[in-house]
Amino acid sequence: MILSEAIQQIRDEARGVETLDVSDREIVGYINRACFLVNNQLSTKGHPSTIKEVTVKTGDDYNVALPNFVSFAGKHNVSFANNTIVAEEGGSLVRYFAAPIKLKVLVDNAKELPVPEVFQDLVIQYARSLLLNRQDMDITQDAAISQSIITSIADITTANEV
Repeated sequence: MILSEAIQQIRDEARGVETLDVSDREIVGYINRACFLVNNQLSTKGHPSTIKEVTVKTGDDYNVALPNFVSFAGKHNVSFANNTIVAEEGGSLVRYFAAPIKLKVLVDNAKELPVPEVFQDLVIQYARSLLLNRQDMDITQDAAISQSIITSIADITTANEV
């Protein structure tokens, strides 16, 4: 699902709320928060969709930036500082868990949501719930909503492990 479709779906599903006066930018903020929660849970479970790879070669001052680095996926013969890795001895294929890219209104409207398709409905559900809670100024339910999404992610990942 692309970002503009996600924004519209959230608006359509929240249309019954009379006080819903929110910008696309705010909705994208909720979508980004939801994508981060889903991705964080997937990274914790070692889901392959969150793993990125980069080859690092030995050489003077050779380094590679790791975009959206969360943690290494396994042990590697490299050093890491300031979001940059440097090969210690010989070249190395480095695998790491990456956070999703943050989407921007207008710029990224045609981009896919940065989570696997099977989790996109959860992203929409969580973003919509956050939006509606903010509109009602009742943020006390955020923890319960987050926990229900985390449970749903666990159920989906367990069901898809075969």
